[in-house]
Amino acid sequence: MGSDAYLLVDRAPSGALLLEVGTGRWSTPQLARFAEARGTALFTVDPNSQALLWAAEFRAAVPVLARAEAWLPPMRYLAFGFAWLDGSDWPYPDLLPGYERDVRLRYEELGLEYSAEASAASHLAIARALAPMLVPGAVVVFDDTWFGDWGGPDLDGKGRDAVPYLLGQGLALFDDVPDGPGHQGYVALVVP
Repeated sequence: MGSDAYLLVDRAPSGALLLEVGTGRWSTPQLARFAEARGTALFTVDPNSQALLWAAEFRAAVPVLARAEAWLPPMRYLAFGFAWLDGSDWPYPDLLPGYERDVRLRYEELGLEYSAEASAASHLAIARALAPMLVPGAVVVFDDTWFGDWGGPDLDGKGRDAVPYLLGQGLALFDDVPDGPGHQGYVALVVP
């Protein structure tokens, strides 16, 4: 669960903004440092105020307390060169019972649904809002997404519905990643 594919940020075009959906203790510092080095900003969006604390110490990070699918549409004037989409958690079937219970409770406290359908729907809504905001060469990465049986033709995970949508919008699979697209628990796309 979870990859370090946010490091594909180094493939993003220079100068464009960065987007992180699902503020993370590992991804946010890396992305914020990258944004600072490039002289741009990282918008990190999460409905959990506690998660946003990981972004507070970085000058280049702009913490946004919201659901990305609600926040993005009014921000349509922004232009992103990289998007790390690791929001609404995917309920893996082999989670430890205590961990699964804790995640479910956290979601309930935020008034959110914790399910595969909710996760896929959230990421599709984000993809629909984000697509017109992507600059040429932009890289979009969905964590916890894979092709069936870790390599088959069918998609599963967070980007299950969003990846086909973005492919239909003209994005392409980003093939220049170790082991090809979708084999490391993430799928990366690029705007031609």
